[in-house]
Amino acid sequence: MQRTSRLKRELQLLSAEPPPGASCWQTEARLDELQAQIVGGADTPHEGGSSEFKYNKPLYLEKAKELTAEHAIQKNKTLVFATLEILSIHEQLVTLQRERKPRICII
Repeated sequence: MQRTSRLKRELQLLSAEPPPGASCWQTEARLDELQAQIVGGADTPHEGGSSEFKYNKPLYLEKAKELTAEHAIQKNKTLVFATLEILSIHEQLVTLQRERKPRICII
């Protein structure tokens, strides 16, 4: 409830006093679907152009969960491969130490 009232308040503020070159509005009285338009600023490559954005909260949350899970899997794979690499190096060192004959030093 607190989140909804805050979003309503911020949308009213954006309607009353939008930042220069930007506007934001609701889609069909749904707070979880927003649209925005940003006009390209002067002396930028985007001057005279505009960009439109659509925000759909349920879709955004679903995509965010998918990307987070995918990143976690990739990070896990990297960790597993690094661990296997370390174990392989350790095995090689142990094998070299076993094969190494003791040296006798005569002084």
